[in-house]
Amino acid sequence: MKKTIKKKEKNLAFWTVAWVLTFFLLASGPNELWNSKSITIIALIINVIVAVGMLLSNRDLFEYYDELQKKVQLEAMAITLGISVIFGCLFEQTYKLGLINLKPKLHIFIMFICMTYLIAVIINSRRYK
Repeated sequence: MKKTIKKKEKNLAFWTVAWVLTFFLLASGPNELWNSKSITIIALIINVIVAVGMLLSNRDLFEYYDELQKKVQLEAMAITLGISVIFGCLFEQTYKLGLINLKPKLHIFIMFICMTYLIAVIINSRRYK
């Protein structure tokens, strides 16, 4: 069972890296690599297809988790969602009110979500051992 989970985790890692790369290409390509709407649309379609692959891979891995692993992951996802919504709203509002000068950008928000999820998984894993 652990061997299967490791294989599925590697598969998810592959899809996640592929999604990050295709998203980077989509985000920077139109300004840096090409000036074609057609190529941008193709890059968008590829990114969506890879994103679906990543989601399906994540679901596939989840099906092999035991109840404790599912609990750890579900709680980490819930914490991440809650904190990210609060952080995103506050960040945007404090910028609009002129309280901060750092303009909210998607890559900052994505990094915040990733770090929140990683920390929540680590804390939950330790809490339930």
